[in-house]
Amino acid sequence: MLISYLPILILLAVAVAVPVGLIFGTSLAGPKVSLDQKKTPYECGVIPVGSARERFPVKFYRVGLLFLLFDVEAAFLFPWAVLYRPKLAEWGFEFLFFELALFLLVLVIGFVYAWKKGALEWD
Repeated sequence: MLISYLPILILLAVAVAVPVGLIFGTSLAGPKVSLDQKKTPYECGVIPVGSARERFPVKFYRVGLLFLLFDVEAAFLFPWAVLYRPKLAEWGFEFLFFELALFLLVLVIGFVYAWKKGALEWD
């Protein structure tokens, strides 16, 4: 019984040993120089201007939420497409077609709502 779990235990041991070994190895072999410039927010040579605690306009959050909304809804089309052919004989064409049509209708309603509210306008 235990022999059947041996490949999983070996994989688990390798999965733990590799990251631990890499972290330990880089801490031993890596440079140990700590400069004050390394502690600044930018390490590219640009002197920081202003505070890092600035407020962002709501537009950035709105665009991010709209992206998540439409991205997640589009991602739900893939499982439907994968299950379409095997379930076609069982559930019938009409049910699957109207299921997709209803889903896309909700997506279009959300898009039109966001468009009418001006959420897609960028000033």
